[in-house]
Amino acid sequence: MINKLLVSVVVSALSYSCSSIPENTIRERMEGDKIICDSFSEQELEGLEKLILFFEKQTCGPFKDSKYRRSKECYENFFGRIEEGLTDEELNIGIPFEEQTQMYATLDQDFFEMLWILGQESIPDGGQRSYIMLNPNSNFIIFMANSSNENIKIKDYFDSYSATGDLPPSMIADIALDDGWRKVDDIKIKLLIVIHYLTLNDQIYRHS
Repeated sequence: MINKLLVSVVVSALSYSCSSIPENTIRERMEGDKIICDSFSEQELEGLEKLILFFEKQTCGPFKDSKYRRSKECYENFFGRIEEGLTDEELNIGIPFEEQTQMYATLDQDFFEMLWILGQESIPDGGQRSYIMLNPNSNFIIFMANSSNENIKIKDYFDSYSATGDLPPSMIADIALDDGWRKVDDIKIKLLIVIHYLTLNDQIYRHS
């Protein structure tokens, strides 16, 4: 399905104009990035902005200042906690799942279904467990494919995703440990990090 998608990737003409100069807010930075702007509709950018703001608010501890939440220091501290969890073999992303599900309720349903789908897997007691996964037909996959041409880290992630059809297991450690993923001034890197960890957090804690 993914290969078929890649063959037919066509960037749609959007019904709004994106800014040519990146500004300070998350939304302005997305609209100032041509690949992001060409990959998502205006409604989808609104949803992505909500996800990024939620992630930053949740992962930056007690700090409330919006500038800190967007800073490299915030993300460095987050990656440090993830790295410790990998060492202890106890990954804790630090986002309460109940609050994540409450955030889902604020999203447009079409946007949610564009980005994610629910899969099913067997569990040891013989039952089934739902888990969230990236929608292989989503504009987020198109965004990764288009970004792969100019960003080697996103290309590595996209190639791994294409091979597995789900979050690449090899990327769980790579994103936390590789300095290339800490360049969050690049809004494309930041967007992928946010979607990756929100999806992973859901997969860890969703039970039904």
